[in-house]
Amino acid sequence: MKFIDKVIRAVIWFFFLIAIVFLGWRYIVQPAQFRWAVAEILGVPYRIFTLDKEPVLELATIKQPVLIQYTATKGWWPIQSKLTLQCLYELKIGFDLNLNTAITVDRFNLHTLVKLPRPKILSVEQTDYQVLQSDQAIGTSFSPEEQAQALVGMNRYVRESSENDRTLESAVQSLKGRLEQIAPLFDGSIEVIIEPAFAKRG
Repeated sequence: MKFIDKVIRAVIWFFFLIAIVFLGWRYIVQPAQFRWAVAEILGVPYRIFTLDKEPVLELATIKQPVLIQYTATKGWWPIQSKLTLQCLYELKIGFDLNLNTAITVDRFNLHTLVKLPRPKILSVEQTDYQVLQSDQAIGTSFSPEEQAQALVGMNRYVRESSENDRTLESAVQSLKGRLEQIAPLFDGSIEVIIEPAFAKRG
């Protein structure tokens, strides 16, 4: 009887340990791995850029080429100078991760909630530049400083014209697609919530 009792106790302890290991894996390790995988997509590798002279931690989900023509005039007809520029830009669209970013994993159903700020134009990089037309009239010709100012106006126009809901929504859908690809690996689900960008996290 003593031997049988020992065997029964050993079996009970064995299954108890198996249960402890399973519960630890299911409710501690697996949620942590799921969160880590989401964080990998959101932030590895993190890249530091400069936006409006302030450092930001950003995640660019879309790189989009944009070809823009821009015309500046100076003076009045018939004494008028005209400068037409054509520039190719690369827009980086995504999320400033200094703002309202959080990852929450429900340990019981492995539903992951990802909160992000509204996407924005992170950077505008000029990759090509051509002068298509430069009609310089006497007395109204563009100085080098004024030509540089025309480029500044062109850069501003590119950013403002690209900052629209349709362009920014494409960044959200791109990120959602990447996150949803990993959810089945953990038998979980992912929900992405876009929040207004308020103050930076302290």
